[in-house]
Amino acid sequence: MSSKIPTELLEKYRQSFGEKAEQLTSLLETFSHQAANEGEQRGESIKELHHFVYQLSSSATTYECKALADKTREFLKVVEQGDLNVQATLTCGHALVHLLQHP
Repeated sequence: MSSKIPTELLEKYRQSFGEKAEQLTSLLETFSHQAANEGEQRGESIKELHHFVYQLSSSATTYECKALADKTREFLKVVEQGDLNVQATLTCGHALVHLLQHP
C-alpha cells in the first residue's frame, strides 16, 4: 500500500523532529528532577510528558512513521502502568529522543 500523504507534507513533518526532540528532552529533564517527589509537581510533569508523547504518537500514526509510532506506544504503556517506573520511563523516553534525532 502506498502512502496517501504528499511527499512535501511528510518531509515537513520529518523536519520538525529536531524541535520535537528538544521539547521531549526538556520534559524528560523536568520529570527526572521531580521524580524523587511524590507530590503534585511529579504528577504535573508526568501529565505534560504523557500529553506530549500522546500527540507525537497520533501524528506519527497519521504520517505513517511506523518506527516512531511503535516507540511512542511503547512509551505510553510504560507511563500508563499503575506503578510508575521512573527509570523505565526515562530509558524509553531517551530512546524516543534518539529516534527523533536519527529517524
